[in-house]
Amino acid sequence: MRRPSSFTMILAMVICMIAGIAIIPLLDIEPQPKPGQGKTLTISFSWPDASPKVIEQNITSRIEGVVSSVKGVESVSSVSNFGNGKVEIELKPKASVSAVRFEISSAIKQIYKKFPEGVTYPVLT
Repeated sequence: MRRPSSFTMILAMVICMIAGIAIIPLLDIEPQPKPGQGKTLTISFSWPDASPKVIEQNITSRIEGVVSSVKGVESVSSVSNFGNGKVEIELKPKASVSAVRFEISSAIKQIYKKFPEGVTYPVLT
């Protein structure tokens, strides 16, 4: 069996190096991993000049109720502050993020019609 020439070996190595360099921008490498990357959704909203208790009763609890019934949701937690609120949703490990996100956004669209005047449209991220 004949051994490849030195030129062929060098050419093959150069091609491999160029391919490796071309792939580097496609890699998703960060110095520190994002916590819960891809499995946490957040719904945030504001209602200027509303107290935390009023926000909890009229907005946050409604959103929590709708979200907790969505298939694929593992846990729901919320914070109601003066003038705004936030609902954090942890998904089950095997849940489809896009499917859960779609279902939640559809549910928010339905209940937003019943929110008091002045409440901003909830943002799902």
